[in-house]
Amino acid sequence: MTRPSPWHTVAHAAGAALLVNAVPHTVHGLSGEPFPSPFADPPGVGDSTPAENIVWGGLNAVAGGALLLGVGRFRPGANLGTAVTVAAGLAAAFGISRHFAGVRGGVGSTRATEPAGSGWDAWFDRGRRVGPDFLARRPA
Repeated sequence: MTRPSPWHTVAHAAGAALLVNAVPHTVHGLSGEPFPSPFADPPGVGDSTPAENIVWGGLNAVAGGALLLGVGRFRPGANLGTAVTVAAGLAAAFGISRHFAGVRGGVGSTRATEPAGSGWDAWFDRGRRVGPDFLARRPA
């Protein structure tokens, strides 16, 4: 059995990252929701149309699949190449999540203009009014 080239491992890691990036764009596009993409203004920050996100997700999926399956021979299993590929996919997932949390104002956001009760708090408190000023906002 021949040892895979380090360049093949790098290509497989990049393929995993592209496949991970395809998921949020495709999901938002299919659900009809705008989502940031490189086609937006400013790129990666402004919202793109669902159709643009489907295109971008598809391009990421095709490129990721080509790198993972078309460069060298990817051998899934208990080996260094698979470990590096999975680690790259996970690192991409966390990086993408952190980026979009900042862009869209979710958990981990560094946006100072984000209103309180957004992100995960808003998800878990959906439909309930919470916070110290609840009584002040109570309808008569």
